[in-house]
Amino acid sequence: MKKLKKFLHLVIIFIFNVNYVYGTCPEIKRGLKTEKFTMIEFGAKFCTSCFKMEKVIKRIEEELDSLVNVIFVDVDLCSDIAEEFDIKLVPSQIFLDKNGKIFFKHTDVIEFKQIEEIIKHEKDL
Repeated sequence: MKKLKKFLHLVIIFIFNVNYVYGTCPEIKRGLKTEKFTMIEFGAKFCTSCFKMEKVIKRIEEELDSLVNVIFVDVDLCSDIAEEFDIKLVPSQIFLDKNGKIFFKHTDVIEFKQIEEIIKHEKDL
């Protein structure tokens, strides 16, 4: 019985991961074609600092939705995208302007207030 539970647990994780890959990796390309700024959050499931970013991302989506799209990339599932942006540590954030050009890069947990200032500063340029 324990082996069956363990097997089912692994199957559920695998199904979740497959859906997550298909939902995340192509989304990055769609996020670059936008009238808003884009923040790409690079993280991983087993990164404790990345969990701290979840509240920040939720707040961004609630309060800055009209200014910025947020895309989460799991570096374990989309390592090619992490390599493309030269991500070495997580959490890391890349901020793109409306043309898809990087204007700010940060590694570690970043507070909502700092993100708000970054976006508003770039908007005013």
